Amino acid sequence: MVTRKALFLAVAFFAAAVVNGGEVQKTAVCASFDAATIASNGVKVADWMLAAAELRRYALAHVSRVDQIAARLPERPCTPAPRPCDRAAWAPLAKDPAAAAIIASAEKLVGAKIDELTDDLYRDFSRTGNRVRYETPYFRKIYRLNLFMLAEALEWKGRFVPEIRRYLESILDEKVWTIPATDTKDIAFVKGQPVICLFSANRAWIVAYAANWFADVLPPELVARAKLECRKRVLDLYLTACRNPSLAKGGGGDPLWWFFARTNWSPVCHAGCVGAALAILDSRRERAECLEAVERAMPHYFQGFGRDGYCSEGMGYWNYGFGHYVALRAMAGQATGGFVTLDSPMAASVAAYAVNFQLENGLSPHFADGGGASDLSLLDLCHRFWPKVVPGSGVGPLSLNKGDSASFSPCPPCAFIALRAFGRASIQQQGGTASVQQQGGTAS
Repeated sequence: MVTRKALFLAVAFFAAAVVNGGEVQKTAVCASFDAATIASNGVKVADWMLAAAELRRYALAHVSRVDQIAARLPERPCTPAPRPCDRAAWAPLAKDPAAAAIIASAEKLVGAKIDELTDDLYRDFSRTGNRVRYETPYFRKIYRLNLFMLAEALEWKGRFVPEIRRYLESILDEKVWTIPATDTKDIAFVKGQPVICLFSANRAWIVAYAANWFADVLPPELVARAKLECRKRVLDLYLTACRNPSLAKGGGGDPLWWFFARTNWSPVCHAGCVGAALAILDSRRERAECLEAVERAMPHYFQGFGRDGYCSEGMGYWNYGFGHYVALRAMAGQATGGFVTLDSPMAASVAAYAVNFQLENGLSPHFADGGGASDLSLLDLCHRFWPKVVPGSGVGPLSLNKGDSASFSPCPPCAFIALRAFGRASIQQQGGTASVQQQGGTAS
């Protein structure tokens, strides 16, 4: 039997080196460590060898699965939607009546001042506990970038490209992509280390889409910088965790604590990272590594629900957490032609929660940390996966949350609209049906 300490030592000395450029090293697992080194840590050599062998078996299985996924990914990075320069794809969407409203909203904001996120404003939370003064301009900036991206994609006249460039440059200039409330130990702000949280992942996702969609109309150096910042701030750390699961199993102050969490943090952070990776990473293998890691992570997320799909975080966080899971599932399926489904025996039951928890259509009790009604655009996407348990909402693909910030929408508007407008084929490839597990029995 492998002792905990032996396994820890094997991870510490072996895991980081076991996968090198996608190939498991063929050298003996003990080549770099003599018996004295192992014994000095209070571990028997035999126990360490057993632990290292188990870790090697894991690595071999990991590499094999990554190979399988990589073989099904497109050669080049992409998003669920074609680039807006493909007018044959986007023109029908531009005729949707909601398109005019999006363009009109964007027109009103052309030339608007971009709020500066100063160090003093960031520190306000630690001094006063006030989140609003920093988060309001923080979310406003990313929401407006989303809006200008959608407006330009729908119209394609170049009118909003200067605004996309202006907001993109401002976001890339930010000292950190986190918010103060998720950086209480100053890992990002003071120490300058990358931190993946709900909102830094969200920023990477949107920046990556901007770099992908508008690569032909933005300055090449800006596109290159956007990709580099996504890597430095989010994706390099994420890939490190994908390759070394021991880094993502900590608690407390561990910046990767959410990797296998049972709360909304897991699908939200994973969706942002994977969405960005699929959009900008040239390496097919790196994209595959991200998807393989999500396959391991999502079963943990579903352990946070009741057997009947009950969401203890309330409807608001069902929209937010499960909405990002649905987006993640749709992205993975589309990118791999249905090979990576991220399905779960619990998924249909959790989807049905949005219907079953309503007092009447569009009205559900405020409960726990988030209340309100289920998001209609999310219900529309859920209906495509689970038509037997989630009725169609009847909203069009361009429906957007109202307001000037969308911090807790199901996922970034540009990504969600891309999935709903262009992702139907990939959902049909994954089957689109599931049974619902209920207390006392099952129902189709």
